[in-house]
Amino acid sequence: MSVEWVDVNKLIPGLPLPPYLIQKETAAEVVAALTRSGFVVGELDGHVINSQRDLLEKIGKVLEFPDYYGCNWDALTDCAGDLPRQGKPKVALVWHDSDLLLRRSVHDFVRSMTLMYDIAKSTSTLPPDAVDPDLQMEVFFSGEW
Repeated sequence: MSVEWVDVNKLIPGLPLPPYLIQKETAAEVVAALTRSGFVVGELDGHVINSQRDLLEKIGKVLEFPDYYGCNWDALTDCAGDLPRQGKPKVALVWHDSDLLLRRSVHDFVRSMTLMYDIAKSTSTLPPDAVDPDLQMEVFFSGEW
């Protein structure tokens, strides 16, 4: 299965370089643009994320991971790689109010942001390296930056 790659920098004018830290007031526009481009958009509510564990649980729910999903970073990597076989070749996570975790725990936020970006990058084979990429995964961090 091959996915038609979307250049999110062209899709969303003014998008910063990754990791994508977007302003809270632009998040709805970003979600709408991603949805119009065929992404399955999983939205995470930063008000209920107090730790890495909370974040991993919420990601599993919004992406409808199977029951065996272990709520850890390795399990996230494994289940993300299965998304194309579940009919989700283009996936975007938008973590609303992600800056709240930054205020609660700098370590949890930085680790979560870094690992989410790394997982999205490693499970997506970016053109021109891939002749037939089967997954495009993007991650956006909304907040008051």
